[in-house]
Amino acid sequence: MNMKNKIKFNFPHVSEYEEKGKIGTNHTKLYDDEGNIISDEENNIKSNVGIKPMCIRGNMNLAVTNRGQLLPCCKCDTHRMMKDPEFKKLVDNSYLTDYNSVNDILNNDYYKAFQESLERNRGPFACWDLCRTNKEKGRQEMTVAVKGELKIWERK
Repeated sequence: MNMKNKIKFNFPHVSEYEEKGKIGTNHTKLYDDEGNIISDEENNIKSNVGIKPMCIRGNMNLAVTNRGQLLPCCKCDTHRMMKDPEFKKLVDNSYLTDYNSVNDILNNDYYKAFQESLERNRGPFACWDLCRTNKEKGRQEMTVAVKGELKIWERK
């Protein structure tokens, strides 16, 4: 499929979350005007933190909301995530009643674009919070950016 025909998400990189962990308004561009993916290096992002998505690796169950939407995992079903305009594209195109099977949803352009974004180290807040690569086992942590520097906060 030609990149111009694909759904394009512009999820923020972890360094773009502001101090309180809210999604910032100045996202890096994931695609250029021709639809080519822009790398972290081209966006001047230097971080040793990445996403290792459990939903793609098969380590996390899919979730179905009480609204009949198929989500990558239950951690995505929050008010904050539903307000994210990029994630909303996926959610609005994942109603079980609009498809014949779960596989049809997982193979739609929105889920494919979501997976591609995660593979490019871009994702919504819940993905960074749950599936980042430097998360210590047994601790509940949150990654935020404070004045351009990554910070890990432990939830108590």
